[in-house]
Amino acid sequence: MRHVSLAVVGLWAAVVAGPQNADSRFEVASIKASPADSQLIRAKKDRSLPPSLTRVDDCASIRAAQDQGPPVPPGTVRPCRYLFGAGDFESTGATLGNLATALSRYVGRLVLDKTDTNEDFAFELKWDPRAEATGSERPTLAQALDELGLKLQSGKARVQVLVVDHIERPSEN
Repeated sequence: MRHVSLAVVGLWAAVVAGPQNADSRFEVASIKASPADSQLIRAKKDRSLPPSLTRVDDCASIRAAQDQGPPVPPGTVRPCRYLFGAGDFESTGATLGNLATALSRYVGRLVLDKTDTNEDFAFELKWDPRAEATGSERPTLAQALDELGLKLQSGKARVQVLVVDHIERPSEN
């Protein structure tokens, strides 16, 4: 029997383990909870925002209008969107949940948004992506997050994980 495990948080999903041909339709057997690794939290308990985080209003309607419009050139950051790469997260309007999801991909561990806000913000996060980064040339990820009033905190939390216990190719009928 082949096993496929998917870690699902919000709209982010990753195949944790399973066969190479797991792209077929499959039946879902169960949903189980497992601990998360890291949490993105506010560095300070007060509700004030650092000057490097700017609130962006009405991103939902702006995104909807953009989705109906013409395509834009690659690398262009439209209003209420973000670009993410190693050592760089540039936002013209993204939630801190978007940042947590992107950081999950970068750090290789699940990062949960525990900031208690779902507002959209414009900000730029730049850090040295090298494992041996010291912060002398570019800030480390921890230093860059601190400039936004955020930090990654190691911890455990229950998250839903979709476990596919059985997978078969569809029948011919």
